Amino acid sequence: MDDLRPFKENLKKRYDKDIMVSGPLAALIILIPALYHYIITTFFFGRYYEIASEINMFEWMTYVMSGCTVVAVIYPLYTRLVSHAGRDREWRESLISFAEAKGASTEALYEKHQEICEGDRFRMLKPLRVFAGITAISTYIIVIFGGVHWFQQIFCIFAGPVGALAVTLPTLVLYPSRHESGQIEFTRLLKEALGEVGIEISAMPETINHKSLKETVRLSFMSVGLYLVYDLMRRIFTDMNHHMRYQHAYERVLSAQLEGRDVRLDTDRKGRFIRLRRKPRPLIIAELFLVVVCLTYLMRLSGISLDIYYGISHFTIIDNPVLERLYNYVMAFVEICLMMVTIQALVGIKSGRIKSWRKVTRSCLAFMLMVIPQLLIYRSNSYTHIFDFNPYMTTVSVYGIILLMILSISIRKYYTPVGIRMPKTPSWVRYVFYGKLFPDENDDDRGLLGVMKKII
Repeated sequence: MDDLRPFKENLKKRYDKDIMVSGPLAALIILIPALYHYIITTFFFGRYYEIASEINMFEWMTYVMSGCTVVAVIYPLYTRLVSHAGRDREWRESLISFAEAKGASTEALYEKHQEICEGDRFRMLKPLRVFAGITAISTYIIVIFGGVHWFQQIFCIFAGPVGALAVTLPTLVLYPSRHESGQIEFTRLLKEALGEVGIEISAMPETINHKSLKETVRLSFMSVGLYLVYDLMRRIFTDMNHHMRYQHAYERVLSAQLEGRDVRLDTDRKGRFIRLRRKPRPLIIAELFLVVVCLTYLMRLSGISLDIYYGISHFTIIDNPVLERLYNYVMAFVEICLMMVTIQALVGIKSGRIKSWRKVTRSCLAFMLMVIPQLLIYRSNSYTHIFDFNPYMTTVSVYGIILLMILSISIRKYYTPVGIRMPKTPSWVRYVFYGKLFPDENDDDRGLLGVMKKII
């Protein structure tokens, strides 16, 4: 049984390393700037003449924030491929070691493993980080200096997101199917090798199915290109989720078969693997609230930008105009960073990773802390109060979401790995601030600062 120890240890990492991204939620995140623009133009430009006269500044802010949200979604989409490939590399190595311990021939397995590793070199990770940095800097420039030259504005808007999309799109579209094909072939070879020593296992079935190129072209022509867009979005958002979700189901069966138990793959009426975990409905409330949080950060940035743009002092309790302006610069930077952190928490909320739970809860706490400057530092004549929601209602709402994340049994069960006893409530409260929730947890998270470092 000790021969299976590396494989068992690898399975414990699957909910930490395999990050699932909700396609509809990612699309909603990308649409947040458009929603922001609608609210600004509909509810505020008609009431405040001086704001209406500067509509161009808000147009540029909408554009640059759109690019910012696109990069914020692309980054985890790409890095989750890196994370899953790393776990699968250890996964294959553990199975090769098990086969060797049982006396099976592993030459073909090792060759296939090396072939897959050669194809899993994510050379675009560093360029993606560069473009993410360009996007972050560009966003800050537009927010602080909305009146820069139009050529500089266009560069700020397009350089980061277009570059990030260009370097990652081929991998995002093609990698899931290619990776699963390699895994299927590896398990087929493993089945043959172990069969020679009397161990019967099932090979991994194919779960990612695509239409032929001819069929794709025909459907795209009939739908005036709409099917092609749909197919690309499905490949980017759905394929990797589908592969990881049903690989987890396959691993449950494979583990039992390696232990000598007669287990078969469970399927539903449509022939699909039965999923181990489903997202609880209360988590949808947290998702929608975080979308509102992102929108609120955008509204606050609008107020700070107007304070800076008009250059009028005494918008805050700070008497020194220079320090007041510097304070607004810092607050704009903090608001942008926290918005990106919130988007990162939103993107990973579906994964079932325990660190995703902590990111969501910490994002809510950070949002609540940002209410304090609105109440105590900014005066009533500051433009930040025009775009901010009622701070008291905001505080109550944030507390409600935090309590939901901590007290909901279905949410805590969802974020507790299968086969592990769910910790008690005080442990979850402590985990929000420091430490580990599970003894064997890979504590590579550095909280909000660590997330911001990864984004920037």
